[in-house]
Amino acid sequence: VISATGLRAADVGGKSDPYCTVEIPGRQSARLYTPVIPDTTEPVWNKRFELDFAKGDALRFTVFDKDPGSEKNHELLGHVTLTSWRLQHGFDGDLELIEGGKGFFPKLRLKVIVPKTSLASTDAAVFSGEAPVH
Repeated sequence: VISATGLRAADVGGKSDPYCTVEIPGRQSARLYTPVIPDTTEPVWNKRFELDFAKGDALRFTVFDKDPGSEKNHELLGHVTLTSWRLQHGFDGDLELIEGGKGFFPKLRLKVIVPKTSLASTDAAVFSGEAPVH
């Protein structure tokens, strides 16, 4: 999970405290979190994850604004799901988040690397999100 742009300001001060979750829908144990980046609507996480997933699984990315209290109080800033079909050869680019707020068009920058042999010869693969090397 590299970064997000165009997030709405969910806090009174005109910013948000965004973090992103990565999960396989339907598998609560397969949920990972980026750190919270305080006071921004353009967070840069450059967070790498490795996650085993089965052939046919999707990856859901959800961006929240962290608020005091339990996770139930955190505000949704947008989400997107990459289907298994889109993950076959990995992914490197920007995806528009849905439910980002009226008049907002936030994007999430991702790089997903799927080992060539993972989906072709077995029912498991590894998800890895990392910033591109320049």
